[in-house]
Amino acid sequence: MESIRAVDIHLLDLRYAHTRVLNPSAFRRLRDSIEIHGQIVPAMVVKEGERLVLIDGYLRVRALSACGRDQALINVSQENEPNALFSLLVKSGERPWEPIEQAVLLQEMHRRFGYSLGHIAVRLGRDKSFVKRRL
Repeated sequence: MESIRAVDIHLLDLRYAHTRVLNPSAFRRLRDSIEIHGQIVPAMVVKEGERLVLIDGYLRVRALSACGRDQALINVSQENEPNALFSLLVKSGERPWEPIEQAVLLQEMHRRFGYSLGHIAVRLGRDKSFVKRRL
């Protein structure tokens, strides 16, 4: 069961911000849309104790801050952090992944969570050589 609610942006743990590449024109479009329509799609977080770890929605949170908003609409996933990251990597989202973004997240999965390259490949529905090339 997922839970959608508004939270103060400063409460979000942005530990994966370094994995995202900022596209200035996409940022401006999203910021302008939020100015006019507000936040439409919630950001995805997972709970780690009392912390809310942002998994998906870094551009939205950045755009909200740029608009002077201090709260973000979030969807609290029931998945654990590694599973939420795997789900993020395999879903077809609003934009394609930049290879460097994939590489950094795959590196997190390998180093931080200790998953083998073979396990990562299976979870992504790719072969091991894809994961090796990204790393």
